[in-house]
Amino acid sequence: MTIDTSKLENWADTSTLDSKAGNLKSHGTDFKNAIDNAKSSWQGLSSCYHSPHADLLYSSLDVPATAAQDTATGANTIATAITNFTNTVRPLETERTNLLSKISSFEASSVCYEPGSTEQIKQSKKIVELQNEVDNLASRYTSAVDTCVQALGSIKADGTQGNPTADGWLKLLRNSALSASGTVAEAFKVQITRYRIRGVVRFFKIDFKTPWIPSQISKDYYFKLFEKGDFKGVWRGTRGFKETFKANLKSSLLGPAKGKYGAWSAPTGGPKGNWFGMGKETASKVKTGVSGVGRAAGRGLFVVGAALTYTGEYSAAQNRLKAEHPELSSSQRNLKAVESSAVRGTAQIGTSVAAGAAAGSLFCPGVGTAVGVAVGAAMMIPTGDGKNVGDRIGDGAEAVWGGAKKAGSGIKNAFKKIF
Repeated sequence: MTIDTSKLENWADTSTLDSKAGNLKSHGTDFKNAIDNAKSSWQGLSSCYHSPHADLLYSSLDVPATAAQDTATGANTIATAITNFTNTVRPLETERTNLLSKISSFEASSVCYEPGSTEQIKQSKKIVELQNEVDNLASRYTSAVDTCVQALGSIKADGTQGNPTADGWLKLLRNSALSASGTVAEAFKVQITRYRIRGVVRFFKIDFKTPWIPSQISKDYYFKLFEKGDFKGVWRGTRGFKETFKANLKSSLLGPAKGKYGAWSAPTGGPKGNWFGMGKETASKVKTGVSGVGRAAGRGLFVVGAALTYTGEYSAAQNRLKAEHPELSSSQRNLKAVESSAVRGTAQIGTSVAAGAAAGSLFCPGVGTAVGVAVGAAMMIPTGDGKNVGDRIGDGAEAVWGGAKKAGSGIKNAFKKIF
């Protein structure tokens, strides 16, 4: 039985990494300074060159200057990740040296004992203990490597440090909180009762009645998250799915449908005498629905969630365009970012709303709400390459949009050639 120390071999040289990290940071700064100096010199043209479009010439190094700043920031972020790694690993190197020395001494003093003897059992236990120490130390080193790789892989296009996992969970919590708050807000309901009255004169058992006139309106506000029976019959099935889906989709986008008054109740009251008398009759009808405040709050939270989705996609598009197309001017990049965020954001919101509406159509309201939340959570499921389900939906929508634009452009050019 031997001790396997192969996991302690071929570790990164922390001294070399520290030196390289320092050089990278310095080179990034030098590169930025060189571009800044070039831009400053280029600005000197304003003293000797004038034309209607001179500002385009003067600003021609703005994009390279921004890219240089991002490069310097990225170099600094990379250096920080590497330095954090070496700071974590350096103590482990000391532990590794001491542990290998201990193992070497143990193996040098080991002898072959008779199997099953007390000495042989003690020796086997010691081997297991040392192997556990090796595995534990190797595991901590691997964890440090994984942390460094994750930090390097999550650097944004502008060079700053990102955290995809944390950002994803925060986005999920934010969206779930907004969705839940919207549901709670729309649980503030109102019951409106409208009354009407009319006079009645009874003469020889014949009633002479005046026209109905409005009497009063009463409003009773209350909070009710679920209605009675919302959890009965979990599976609704597909019967009537189309109509229910359309209603749920409309409700998700425009808010709950406004309540409708029921039929007037049967008149009550009237003259007390059987043959003669005077009196009044009253009738009422009731409407129940989400209160105005609840409706406004619910729709407001939906708009906030949509705005945050579009804003997030716009920011991501800006970073992506900076990295992939540094030659674009700020205005060109802004236009493309707006287009990209509109397409991707609309696709993600539309998918979530449609999936939630479908869940509400197939399941009872209580379960449908839970399934709708699960659909929102599913949008954050990682799919590799630093992307989640929502990102893939956005990618697909953008690809379809790009194809449609090309097709439209081709048709337009064909008509130009014909006519």
